[in-house]
This record gives sequence, C-alpha cells and structure tokens, in this order.
Amino acid sequence: HRRFRCQGLTKRRPRDPAARGPHRTRRRGLVSPAMAVAPAAVPAAALRARRVLHLVGSRQDEFYHDLSVLYASACDACPLLDRERYEFHFAHVHTDGTWSFP
Repeated sequence: HRRFRCQGLTKRRPRDPAARGPHRTRRRGLVSPAMAVAPAAVPAAALRARRVLHLVGSRQDEFYHDLSVLYASACDACPLLDRERYEFHFAHVHTDGTWSFP
C-alpha cells in the first residue's frame, strides 16, 4: 500500500485488485481479479443523503462566536456543496452555553 499524509494523519490508498492478477486471501484462498472487483449490491439506505452536522458558535467570547457564525454562513452559502449526496444541519452554541438547532 502507498501511504500519504493528510493534515498529520497517515492514510492508505487502496490498490486496484484487477492490476495485481490472482492473489490469495486469508479466508477465501485463490481469488480471480474479476471476483475481487465485482460490484456488490448497494443497499437502499446507502443511496440516501448522508447527514453532516456543523457545530457553530463558541462559549469563549463574543468575538469567536461571531467569527464561527460568519464562517458557517459562508460555508452554507457555498455553491459547490453537494446537496444531493449530503444533508447539512447546524448546531449553534451560544455564548451563555445553551445550544439551538436552527
């Protein structure tokens, strides 16, 4: 596996099973490349949009609270967001420590 760094975290890039030819696995023995890349049936639940919860605001002080709200509003207004694949929700933390879900 080739590795790359992304913000200090190590991740592995998956290899293309078809490029390797037949190989052995621990559980199944010899597997052909065609079987290794055969598409699985996608469950209906996986086709729904994934939910993303943005945490907005701050208890620290008014400056950081307002800055967070400004960034979140710019993020929500971005036309590049994939709203078909993701459902965006916001949790607002107020300076007095209370939460709201606008």
